[in-house]
Amino acid sequence: MGAPTVFNFVFDPITLEEALIHDFLHPSTGKFYHSACVDQPISLGEALRRGFIKLPSLAPGIALTLTDCVMWFLNQNTGKFSDRFSDDQFSLFDAIHQPRPLVKNNVREIIDMANNRRLTVVEAEDANMLRMRVGRFINSQEHAEMSLHDAYQLNLIQKPQTLTEVIESGSLDNENRFIDGVQPRTLLEAISSGMLDSDVAHIKAGPGDELISIGEALKRGRLTPQGKVVLSLGGEVGMHGGGKINLFMAHERDLLTSRVRHTIFDVKGVRNAADGSVMSFKEARDAGILQLQFDGLETRLSEAAARGEINPGLAEILVAPCGLSNSGLPLSLVRAFLEGRVDEVNGEVIDPGTGLGKSILEAYNVGSVVSTLRAAMRFAALLDVHPSLCQ
Repeated sequence: MGAPTVFNFVFDPITLEEALIHDFLHPSTGKFYHSACVDQPISLGEALRRGFIKLPSLAPGIALTLTDCVMWFLNQNTGKFSDRFSDDQFSLFDAIHQPRPLVKNNVREIIDMANNRRLTVVEAEDANMLRMRVGRFINSQEHAEMSLHDAYQLNLIQKPQTLTEVIESGSLDNENRFIDGVQPRTLLEAISSGMLDSDVAHIKAGPGDELISIGEALKRGRLTPQGKVVLSLGGEVGMHGGGKINLFMAHERDLLTSRVRHTIFDVKGVRNAADGSVMSFKEARDAGILQLQFDGLETRLSEAAARGEINPGLAEILVAPCGLSNSGLPLSLVRAFLEGRVDEVNGEVIDPGTGLGKSILEAYNVGSVVSTLRAAMRFAALLDVHPSLCQ
């Protein structure tokens, strides 16, 4: 059999989920065949490179996942958000249904055991699995009601993970199957279901320092659809020649790392007038494109947005009070960043009293660093944005 013939027709990409449902893509081998595209099966990597298949990606939005909220901010006893330093209390429903939501509603992080699927918080509420106003969870398989914290402890609430996180949480079995709900999944099924985040960089691309995502690794052939990491031909981590190793071994050899963090300062939203390219605030600062003198800083950024030099939504976030203060005066996010009050690499804020970095949760618990629970939740989301916003 000769090389596949690729037809030159206009073909709208299909989602990974559609490809699996309609048997265009084999869930284990990753072989793709669609009569409108090719005359014989091709590899998943080639299908991705040619744009025949698109992997799932979270829709843009800067807010926390429910998983993060349960881990850090939700009151375990009441199932609501309760400010430690005021009488402000609000439900998960309130946190989602507001002009600038504090919690994302588009992440498939609710495990529907009865139907072996993942749901968003809104879908889970419609399926009577989530009572958002009172913060309760109903196990769809046993019909048992429990707190959101208990559901999280039972892995019934779990945001999309990296390969590293799956291994470290014990959710990968010895046959390279991903344990999510009641039925083990292949790598491609785990991506399609929402168990794996295909956008987050955490896989070493080769002997150098570059880290790439699951999606990019599949496209480049670094990761196979069977869940094997392909070693470079020049030799790597003590092995010579080409070869494939399983994910457990790749983890042991540090080819799988922790997820790369992105912040609001990495979001593409500043236009470079010289060449028309769009860059992040951090890139624009380093290139000297934005005027960032402290006097009138917020006004100048707002004016730049009015002229089309910076995305209005990004400018609005940068100039708004962020929950930090200086001598009792509220600081905008951009001013806090330029004053060195934000450590964007580690996703921390700097305590002015000690000069040390604190996580947003620690800063909120101190009470004197981040002013309110709502500010802490919004700040935490700004310091951990999804990479799809930074591409």
